[in-house]
Amino acid sequence: MLKPLFSALALIFLLSACGQPDSGNQSGNENGSDAELEETLTELQQEGKQLSSEVINKVEEVLRSTEATVEEKTAALRELDMDIRDLVGVPYADDLSQCRLIAVGSRPCGGPEYYLPYSTKSVDPDVIEPLVNSYTELQSWFHEEHQVMGTCEVVPEPNLTINDGICIATPNEMM
Repeated sequence: MLKPLFSALALIFLLSACGQPDSGNQSGNENGSDAELEETLTELQQEGKQLSSEVINKVEEVLRSTEATVEEKTAALRELDMDIRDLVGVPYADDLSQCRLIAVGSRPCGGPEYYLPYSTKSVDPDVIEPLVNSYTELQSWFHEEHQVMGTCEVVPEPNLTINDGICIATPNEMM
């Protein structure tokens, strides 16, 4: 269901990595092609946002359907969660400034389901953040609509570190 989104997003991020200007030799022709590349990247990012919006609309349609079973609704949420994780992939980063932490999902008693580290080197925050926020809102609505019960435990926000070029969430030491 969401594979076209993630194929397009992968293309966006691969091209954006290629779009970093080289501080070395640049002639007038290369400057023109840099501008064209930037324009193409902007268009691809807009397409990624559009696809993300379409994905959310499809999941929302399943959740709000009176004909869909609870199992189908749960499966749609689970698939969206897995697609978010696939989009993030391994959060490779050059330094900690590229690492981000995002609260994902909604527990029945409140608070996030979990925290996910990602890297701005490979994931555009303007794509992942609205996608995660929509997932969280849809999951919260699902819990209310179906009176889902939970253990009401609090998931503490982890610390964010970088180890061997990978952003990692580590448990926050509670005193």
